[in-house]
Amino acid sequence: MKSLYSRFVFMTVGIMLLSSIIGFLLTNVYYQVKLKPYNSEKILMYAKEVKSLYEKQSEENKEAYLQSIAKLGYEIYIVDDQNHGKRIGNAFRKITISDDTVHKVLQGETFNGVSTYPTRLFITGFFDNELINSVGVPLKHGDKQYALFIRPDIQQQFGEMRIFLAVLLGFIVVLSIIFIAIAAGYIVRPIRTFTKATQKIASGEYDIELDESRKDEIGTLATNFQKMTKSIKELDQMRQEFVSNVSHEFQSPLSSIQGFSKTLQSENMSEEERKRYLKIIESESKRMSSLCKQLLTLASLDKEEKVLQIKEFNLQKQIKDVIFMLEWKW
Repeated sequence: MKSLYSRFVFMTVGIMLLSSIIGFLLTNVYYQVKLKPYNSEKILMYAKEVKSLYEKQSEENKEAYLQSIAKLGYEIYIVDDQNHGKRIGNAFRKITISDDTVHKVLQGETFNGVSTYPTRLFITGFFDNELINSVGVPLKHGDKQYALFIRPDIQQQFGEMRIFLAVLLGFIVVLSIIFIAIAAGYIVRPIRTFTKATQKIASGEYDIELDESRKDEIGTLATNFQKMTKSIKELDQMRQEFVSNVSHEFQSPLSSIQGFSKTLQSENMSEEERKRYLKIIESESKRMSSLCKQLLTLASLDKEEKVLQIKEFNLQKQIKDVIFMLEWKW
């Protein structure tokens, strides 16, 4: 059987994992709806700026210019009219793009693959390093026309930040689990105290002290538990006292009946004495019957009404009855 402690820890960790998944999905949705259009336009504007400055460079500086752009944190791929490609900077993870797209860029159109990149549930498109997830602009070099595809190099621009965030996230997860385990122990500790208290009550020990100083639900529970323990203790004492009294009351008429029965076996006894003794035996039998009925009142101790019922009785008659009952011992 799993303990409350382990249930609490697993449940909290499960909530953390579920919250992380939902948070990631919502972040991905936010990227697709808000950030993706803005990001694609920004990259396209940057690509046009790179094209404009490239075409203004001298022939011997154009290659160095693209190399410097790549070093600033961008991945560049150039395709000529023969469909021959050349990479500048870090390589794309996947170099796959349709000939039709390349042809359109060579003809002077722009290609915005960032905005048209397919939406995926568990992958934020901004980090997917594929050639089709880039922007393309026409580029003129001498008499030749080229297609320039460019996108941010995420590894170069955010490499250290990604490591930092990964380490930070790792520390957060580990420390969260540790603190959750400590908090769970703090929460479960009073429950364990109550468990031990119930075990003591089950064994008949009612002198239990619980911490009632807390101002939360546990403190209220401790106060009510103490009241319950006191009520159970009083009820148990009443039962024990009742059983003790009834046992004593049973012993007295039984002794009288036993004594008078032996006396009746004597042959030297008048008829009047015999009748009187039989009457006493009958009276004691009725008394035992009354005591049996009184035993049924034991169940009423579980109720809230008072069991004690006060009524008047004839003390003189009771003393005479006691003398008659003990006459056989003389």
